[in-house]
Amino acid sequence: ERVIEALKNQGYGRTPFHAAWQVSIHGDRVASKPSIAYLCGYREMNSVKRLWDGIWKGVKERSKMLGLMTEYFFVNPVKADWSRVGGILNARGVSGVVLGAFPRSVESIELPWEQFACASVDYLQGLDGAHRSAQNHYDAMQRIFEKLLGEGHRRLGYVGPADCDLRSMQWAGTFLERQSWLPKKDCVPVLRCEGEGAENGFRSWCRESRPDIIITAMPEVAIWRREMLRAGLATPDLFQLDLHQGSDPDLNGMIYPAREIGIAATDLVADQLRN
Repeated sequence: ERVIEALKNQGYGRTPFHAAWQVSIHGDRVASKPSIAYLCGYREMNSVKRLWDGIWKGVKERSKMLGLMTEYFFVNPVKADWSRVGGILNARGVSGVVLGAFPRSVESIELPWEQFACASVDYLQGLDGAHRSAQNHYDAMQRIFEKLLGEGHRRLGYVGPADCDLRSMQWAGTFLERQSWLPKKDCVPVLRCEGEGAENGFRSWCRESRPDIIITAMPEVAIWRREMLRAGLATPDLFQLDLHQGSDPDLNGMIYPAREIGIAATDLVADQLRN
């Protein structure tokens, strides 16, 4: 009892994985080291990508609770050598992988998947059917739509990038589906911003479409709106889908629960390791 008490005082604790490792030792399989890697195409604590940092914190927190070792691996998205990455993970005894975010320029992620338990925290390229813990963009837009209508807004507008990724398409698609139930006089066309004339296009859209409030995940929109306010122009309200964990001081919108996403992804990997 004194030994157990001393261990607790030094931060040690029981791990539910211990029994699983013992079973694998005495069974058919060789025990793998209880270690997972968090792979990301953005460097740790990147000041712009705070969402990914929050996910990493959740991965670390849950891994410690489960008795798993964990390590952050930055994979250069410009020249990713996946066979080398797989070799490094194997050499370090990594048995599970949580895949973080990678830029859209990364067309596919080609690790030797048969060697790792894996879960993704993003809508990654080339990983259809992968275990995934990610934001529910459909549900988010549905909730936002209902919230804003309930607050008295009638002409809701959506602004997104011209080069839509899967995330943006989900927001826009859900917005358009929900908008189809509104009276035609209250339907504001979706604006897709592109190129050097994006700000002028935004101003024209505001003037012609007259939205009561704008839903967007583009930080540029908040800047353009502030410029319009300084110029004394009629400006709609703003509801921001914030992916950067409070990077905009004037944020009035939704922040995704990054830490919880990281925890859920770690649980997905842990379940695979147990089995």
